[in-house]
Amino acid sequence: MFFSTVDSLCFFLSHQEGISNQLKLTLLDVYLEYQPTTVSAFIRQAHLPCAMKQKLVRAIEQFDGADEEFKLLQKGVRWISLFHPLYPTALRNSYDPPVGLFFKGKEAYLLGKKLTIVGTRHPSSYGIKVVEQCIPAIVCRDWVSVSGLATGIELTVQTEVIRQNGKAIAVLGCGLDVCYPKEHLSVQRNMLEEQLVLSEYPLGSPPRKEHFPMRNRILASLSFGTMVVEAKERSSCLHIAAFALEEGREIFAVPGSVFSRTSVGTNQLIKQGAKLIQTTEDVFAELT
Repeated sequence: MFFSTVDSLCFFLSHQEGISNQLKLTLLDVYLEYQPTTVSAFIRQAHLPCAMKQKLVRAIEQFDGADEEFKLLQKGVRWISLFHPLYPTALRNSYDPPVGLFFKGKEAYLLGKKLTIVGTRHPSSYGIKVVEQCIPAIVCRDWVSVSGLATGIELTVQTEVIRQNGKAIAVLGCGLDVCYPKEHLSVQRNMLEEQLVLSEYPLGSPPRKEHFPMRNRILASLSFGTMVVEAKERSSCLHIAAFALEEGREIFAVPGSVFSRTSVGTNQLIKQGAKLIQTTEDVFAELT
């Protein structure tokens, strides 16, 4: 049986980790343009290398959509395609949007005003204090704080939002039923119930190294702007900022001491044109 709707194709593609997202988007374009009704017609129009054709045919034949939907239902996880009304507009309009999103929690946060906040995994007391001072203002304005669940600034963002009864989205580089790092299990459980956790990866997907650059592009594309609190010279946070810049988003950087290794990256961003921020009001002056 072939895919009866574009959503059913997106659901299938969302479960195929051996296919790049760019190829998934290409396959979607083929489906939408030619409206194939059989697997063979779909494969023929896609003009894929022989090995990839065989791999795709096997994956289609082995895929049990009903079983995957049942697994999501058991876990209380929802999935939406790129074409669903709940899919965030900013992410949909980005260069490389996921064909679908798995999520659990407050779905309304998907449509709220969002600010991504990232930083080093080894923050100084200064970086932690910056987060603690910024979050209350974000909460008061009813914005959604977007971050990951990595150690350091990201975890500080999520725990502070929870403490302030604010709104937060955590973007994972694994399935929603996988906790990474494991010591963050209690925070992740809280967010699954009280906030919103999302991923482009299906249930059971482990935190592979290649997942995190892909996760970073979601962090950068999901929000109106990205705020970098502290970052070393070669921090992954700078990659997130680069993604955001490519998408035309605002970049904000917290300045730091010239003697601090954790401020080398943020100071460099400011030299390159990022908005220097001293208070959260500096952020909202640009975004509102």
